Amino acid sequence: MRRETALGAIVCLSVSGQVQGEPALFPALPVLQVEPSWGWVVGASVVALIIGFMLGWRTLDRRIRKKYGGLRIY
Repeated sequence: MRRETALGAIVCLSVSGQVQGEPALFPALPVLQVEPSWGWVVGASVVALIIGFMLGWRTLDRRIRKKYGGLRIY
């Protein structure tokens, strides 16, 4: 019976937050708001654009060489 009472008290503490003079069991954690700087956004966009351009060029080259028997015709 005492165990159920103790568990009930813990549930009440966790639901209500604080009891008169008692510290909270789970204090609120600080929320960190991190925003990416514009430098990172622009840099990542430029890198993605360059990589996409290179992969597209390579895919186009491979398809053209396959179609024309290994010749590079543009």
